[in-house]
Amino acid sequence: SWWTREHDPPPAWATSVATPADLTRLYELLRETNWRAVIGVDLGHFDPGRAANEVEVAERLLGRRLIGVEVGNEPNSYGAPTVNLRPASYNVAAYLGEVAAYESAIHGSTPDVRLWGPDLSTEAWLSMIAAGRQSAGSALTQHYYPTAYNRHRGFCQATASPTALQLLSPLVRERED
Repeated sequence: SWWTREHDPPPAWATSVATPADLTRLYELLRETNWRAVIGVDLGHFDPGRAANEVEVAERLLGRRLIGVEVGNEPNSYGAPTVNLRPASYNVAAYLGEVAAYESAIHGSTPDVRLWGPDLSTEAWLSMIAAGRQSAGSALTQHYYPTAYNRHRGFCQATASPTALQLLSPLVRERED
């Protein structure tokens, strides 16, 4: 997703566009449900300034309903040929360097926003990131896929998405436990 405050035309890679109007709609949902949210900013296409602008607008529009900002999504896959957002050599050190640039830009305009993430797709980077992070109050997160959709069977394009019944099944609960 590509953030724009000015309704600029998106780059060719963008599959969706996020605007202040989208954040206003998110605020309405959060208000009506009494929920809070973590929003994600794009790290795949490195642009700390654009991310900082998005967070600044989000903080203004969402207020106390914004509990954190995820910088990137599953960056441990960025160097994979199927994702191809970074060279194959992309590692935790490179990721942490990029996050530091984002953190500096974001906290330059919104110093109280907490960074969350990176929502890793495997456990391989988790302990290394935990050991390397110096940001107070951050939350480290990881996705877990307990269904056949992504259980060590290779890239998940060839596997059907799980149904609601599968997601709520005793087997999935057992795997989550």
